[in-house]
Amino acid sequence: MRIIFISLISLSFLISCNSNDLKKQNGISLDQIESEEKGNPNQAKKELRTRPSNVLLTGNPDHRLVTVYKINYNTRTEAYYTGTNNFLRDYSYRYDDSYDGYGSNRQMKTFQFFMPGIEAVAGYNMMNVSHYNFKTKEKNNLFEKPVLVNTLYYPCLEQDSLKGQPVNRDYYMVSVYDEDTNQDSLINRNDLRRFYHFDLDGSNQSPLVPLNYSVMSSEYDIENDVMFVFAKLDKNANGKREEKEPIHIFWLDLKTPKMGERLY
Repeated sequence: MRIIFISLISLSFLISCNSNDLKKQNGISLDQIESEEKGNPNQAKKELRTRPSNVLLTGNPDHRLVTVYKINYNTRTEAYYTGTNNFLRDYSYRYDDSYDGYGSNRQMKTFQFFMPGIEAVAGYNMMNVSHYNFKTKEKNNLFEKPVLVNTLYYPCLEQDSLKGQPVNRDYYMVSVYDEDTNQDSLINRNDLRRFYHFDLDGSNQSPLVPLNYSVMSSEYDIENDVMFVFAKLDKNANGKREEKEPIHIFWLDLKTPKMGERLY
């Protein structure tokens, strides 16, 4: 016997902060990326420093992920700090694995995920995701250059099921700000948010929504195991998400995600 509770799923991760210092540091300046590429340690103000956070245990024991955060500096307290992983769990269910039909010997297990078989994590100024393969002893970053990660989706550690059948995911999805689309010399939440798919080894990056859209939110369809992605078209190609621009809906088959199909 299985009871499933589904709620709206949002790709948006909003960080409320009253500190002007935090607002100024949110995202990446192009000067910081240039300084990191040149490896110039003397440009302290431009230097982009990062630090690893938790190791994420995926559903495949050979593959582990590490979230990488920007090291921020609080000018008021003169202290360094980083963001932390915030796990988004909007989907939950209780599963009875020993029900005998008469109500006795019931052992209820409770799981909480973002979508069936998928965990999701977000955090303030997450700059990249590092992948490690235990079998090959190889490591690689999902993105070649620092980006501003909005949400990372990865296979959950616990075995999940959907409609009584096992469900396994063998990929990662990332919503991210990866380009200074509005040409203000910053990569931050004022740019277009892209949505990408990666293979289990962190390779073969491919867009799930056309690059001239900015991802806004999503919903989950349990009957079809589909993710609906709401995205705003950058109709005037100025790299900004503007109120009057149209919103379209794409659907992604979560069994084998690829470029989404327009539903609306």
